[in-house]
Amino acid sequence: MNTIFSIIDLSDAYLQLEVDDDSKHLLTINTHRGLFRFNRLAPGVKSAPGAFQRLVDGMIADIPGLVKTEADDIISYAAKVNRACEDSEFHNMKADHFKCLVFICGLKGQTYADIRARLLCRIDAETADAPITLQNLVDDFQKLVNLKADTSIVEQQPNSSTTVNALHEKTEHHHHEQYRQRYQESKTSEQPRRPCWRCGQMHFVRDCQYSTHQCRKCNRVGHKEGYCGCFSKFKPAGEEKTNTKPSTSDQGKLNARGVYIVNHITQHSSKRKFVPATINGVTINLQLDTASDITVISQQTWQKLGSPNIQPVTIQAINASGKPLHLSGEFQCTININGQTQQGRCFVTTAVNLNLLGIEWIELFELWSIPIDTICNQLTTESIDQQMREIQAKHADVFKDTLGHCKKTKVKLYLKSNAKPVFCQKRPVPFNTIPLVDAELTRLQNLGIIETVDFSEWAAPIVA
Repeated sequence: MNTIFSIIDLSDAYLQLEVDDDSKHLLTINTHRGLFRFNRLAPGVKSAPGAFQRLVDGMIADIPGLVKTEADDIISYAAKVNRACEDSEFHNMKADHFKCLVFICGLKGQTYADIRARLLCRIDAETADAPITLQNLVDDFQKLVNLKADTSIVEQQPNSSTTVNALHEKTEHHHHEQYRQRYQESKTSEQPRRPCWRCGQMHFVRDCQYSTHQCRKCNRVGHKEGYCGCFSKFKPAGEEKTNTKPSTSDQGKLNARGVYIVNHITQHSSKRKFVPATINGVTINLQLDTASDITVISQQTWQKLGSPNIQPVTIQAINASGKPLHLSGEFQCTININGQTQQGRCFVTTAVNLNLLGIEWIELFELWSIPIDTICNQLTTESIDQQMREIQAKHADVFKDTLGHCKKTKVKLYLKSNAKPVFCQKRPVPFNTIPLVDAELTRLQNLGIIETVDFSEWAAPIVA
């Protein structure tokens, strides 16, 4: 917003819009102190509300022209995204990252639902050695479209004759008959409709050779390495969900359970416990999580610490849902908790607002034997007034008590074809309001909103 308006100024909203030089003579006022001409859009102009509203709507709405339609070519759409993003100003993020996000946001509609999800996963998997660019997403998009087309061709192969059935009442016998028929068709089909969720190959799950295989990543039996998430989703009914401990041959992998999905439940946020920890001289509130093996902070918190140098991670982390938790890196730091100072390692994640104190630091400071309330602060919900004060302090330049100014456009006024100049005489000002009118005219003149003129064909009186 600050690229369009210098500050947020709702009290003098219209006055933030500068008037075109060819239109200023139409905004002349006749006062007891002489003629004044407006350099900014005057509130008394009939079209002022509409002009200001159109500007605000354009600022709030999505960037025009960046939504892909069915008729657009993907290369042309990528070119439009690239041009619009190059014309923008970036301060807090890399240009390639913003281009990728705009590219994905423009893929709206049910047609691109699955492609959006896959491209977002592609961005989440970005590493320092393999950065994501707009061209990478374009290539992935084309691959996914081609794969989707090939899959639809395979599914449309005529495996059985097409019949038209009359509509019958859905009785219990009818449901059993349909289930038996589908089971018989699946047994006689040469190829399943979708890949096996145990290994990803095109065969039936009952024929999968990995049904008795033990995964080396999660130590569970019944799926191939890399299909842990699919196994959790399609786990057979009646099978107990057990948490197995990592084997001795897998010491390099730590399991950070209960760190991501549970962390985003906000209804009971007031019951969380937070430990004030000083990391490299900066105090940070870390959520106490005895189910997390490691201590994790978000990239925003890492930036508050001064962005210390990070090293590539040596472990693989999993969140509560069994999916990988992306770690940007790890760094050694000096920690002070409860009056004790230790040296330890901290991990950085791309997950937003994820700051956890894990078992590694709990054991480092021997916090198991200390009552929780002596080291924890309970999270309290900030009031709206407090949140507003924090926002105003963070963006002090935007909330200055001065007149705002629109940087992007000027207002141009158009006359009707048969319009004739009108010059109205000044109106008398009541004696008791003269000081107030003079003060307002002086204020507007000092701000550069109005300026004195000697002659004008157009003039409107002021009403005091």
